[in-house]
Order: sequence, then structure tokens, then C-alpha cells
Amino acid sequence: VYKRQTQKMTLKKNHNKLVHERFLEIASEFSARPALRFAHDGAWQDWTYASLASRVLTIREFLDNENVRPGDAVGLVSCRYPDTIAAMIAILSSGAHYVPLDPHYPASRLDFLISDAGIRVVLAAPDEALDLSNMPMAVRLPADYMPIAVDDASALGGVDVSPDDPAYVMFTSGSTGTPKGVLVPHRGLYRHAVDVHCWPLGPESVFLQLAPMTFDASNTGIWSPLLNGGICVLFPEERHPTRSELASVVNETGVNYIFLTTQLFNNVFASDEGLPATVKYVMTGGEAASVSAFRRGLSAMPNTVFLNGYGPTENTSMTTCYEFPNDFPEDATKLPIGTAVTGSEVLVVDQDLNPVPDGIDGELIALGEGVAIGYLNRPDLTEKSFVSLKMPDGTLQR
Repeated sequence: VYKRQTQKMTLKKNHNKLVHERFLEIASEFSARPALRFAHDGAWQDWTYASLASRVLTIREFLDNENVRPGDAVGLVSCRYPDTIAAMIAILSSGAHYVPLDPHYPASRLDFLISDAGIRVVLAAPDEALDLSNMPMAVRLPADYMPIAVDDASALGGVDVSPDDPAYVMFTSGSTGTPKGVLVPHRGLYRHAVDVHCWPLGPESVFLQLAPMTFDASNTGIWSPLLNGGICVLFPEERHPTRSELASVVNETGVNYIFLTTQLFNNVFASDEGLPATVKYVMTGGEAASVSAFRRGLSAMPNTVFLNGYGPTENTSMTTCYEFPNDFPEDATKLPIGTAVTGSEVLVVDQDLNPVPDGIDGELIALGEGVAIGYLNRPDLTEKSFVSLKMPDGTLQR
């Protein structure tokens, strides 16, 4: 239940590019700059945009040989490896969509997800240390690379894909029943990472990718830098970070943008120490955030912008965003969720989907380019949750 604060409709609809096409443009412009930063053999290493594009082409050729076609679902073992990121882009360029799969899930759950999504092939990084015992159908990617001129967009083209076609399927936790697969289109993922008003994105952005890749918060750490010429820093796999470990990684890699899940955010800012001052933006989301944690964070890092993000998987990770101000009321116990991000709009409505007056409780609905295609294989739930509203100008908005 939410209270209506504003109903101004400022929806901007211009995200008509495909995610992999945007990546190619960025890779061409920033070919020599670092794209991925990751730990290997005890040291941090970089892949430039040219190197990442070369790896993408190698995997794309592998997918072509596996007869992956537009519309196919491709399973992806969701570990924070450079090859995982390259595989995401390659899958999109083939016209297929990726489905992140956690190799630590029980085999029975993985079997269900693979069956429900209609996955025919599951890709895994070539690292032999990656345990695939619960995923016998997984295929390790080839370890070699194929040279590519990153300004040649045709190298990753040749398929018929539209911005309304799926980019990925993300499954809900299933804590209240059977897990539901949410089909998210290119337009939603593009809108999440490009021209976002809540923080500036560009080549100077160095993002820490820390969220599990089966959680849609990972979109922020991956696509926000890679679709804007920045650097995606992959936090070492199999580590549950403490504040001091996060601080060490920030100092070693130059991270200046961080998204932390709510629980981790509250843990990191449980004391007055904070993170290195080089971090310019800290965002959290996923659950109701702790006001006291925000206060401690801003006190420890007065030159850092703290953001409270809100959004369900069904609206591509983020719907609204709130910047924590210095003059936040001392007696406040809850944080606002802010205003709608670019490409989205929110309304508070009654049970008949009519906007409610100011100060009246209602249900929050999101409209715009971030709205998912629907629930995978759940037409009844899709019809219930994904509706079209008649706007003041007479048009229908989903």
C-alpha cells in the first residue's frame, strides 16, 4: 500500500535499440579501454572492450554451431566469470535469451528451471574449478579467442530481433509457491542502463558487480558500465564480503559505483566506518532499507550519494529511485522510494485501477518500457498482473 504523491506523466519512450547493438557501438568507441576487471591467480586483470568483443564472437560462433536460433532459451551457469558476461552478449546477438542458473541449486530445482524455460543447451565457463555436478547437461565454452574488428557491427548481427523480444528470463525465488520465470525484453534492459536519471553513467563509471546473477540486481553491475563505456569489476566468486573486504576491493580496483542488496547494505553500514571515499555512489534495494544505515553511511562518507532503489523483477530491476538528502527529517523511520526512473512511470490506483487522490492509500503500478513481456508459461498470472491502462490522451499504456 502506497500513498499518492504525484501523478505527473513524463514517460519517455525512445529505447528502441538492442542491447548487443549498443554494446558494439560502445566497444567500437572505447576499444582500448578496460571493460571487465577480475581477479585471476591472485591479481587483478583487465579485458579491454576489444578483448571482450573478441570473446563474444568466439561464443557466438559456438552458439551458431549448436544451432541456437532467435527465440531460443539458453541456460547460463551464473558465476562471476568474464566468460559469463561475454556469453550473455553472445546469446543476445544470436537472437536468443539467457536464463541464469545457480550451479549450487539442488539438481531437482535446476531440472525444473531448465524444463520450464525450455532450455536446450546450458553454457558454462571453461574454468575446470567450476563444479557442474548438479548440471550434467552443461557445456563448457571453448577457451580460445577469435580476433574481431569491433567497428564491424555485422560480425554480431544477421538475426531478426526487435526491442520487444526477450533478452533474459529471471526466475522469482518461489518462496510463496512455484518459481515464476519473468520474460524481460531488450527494451527493458536497455532502459535500465542507458540515460538513467538517478546517477550519471559514462566511461568514468567503475561498477562493482556483486549481486548474484540469478538476482536481477546484477543488471546494474553488469549493463550500467558496459553500455556506457565504463568498467565492470567482478567481485571474486565464492566470497561473502565483509565491510573490510569490500573496502579492499574498492581500493584495489578503483570502484566508484556500488549496488548493495539491502541486507548487505545494512551490514556494511552497521558501524561508523563506511567505505573508501573514492566511492561516489552507493545504491541499495530489494527490501525496506534501514534509515539508520543510510544516516551512518552519509556521516562516514559525506561526499557520497546514497540512493534507495525500488523495483520488482517484472519491471526490469528498477522502477523508482530516491536520493538520501542531508536534511532528511530526524524523526523519520522510513525511506521514500523516490520518483520513477527514465522510461518508466508510476501511479497509485484503487481496486478499479483509477488514480486515487493525494494522501489516499492505494496500489502502486508501473508503466513504460521496463515492463516485462509476462510470466513464462503462466498465461493466467500474466493476464492478472500485466494490464493496459487508458491514459488521459486516450492511448493504452501497458
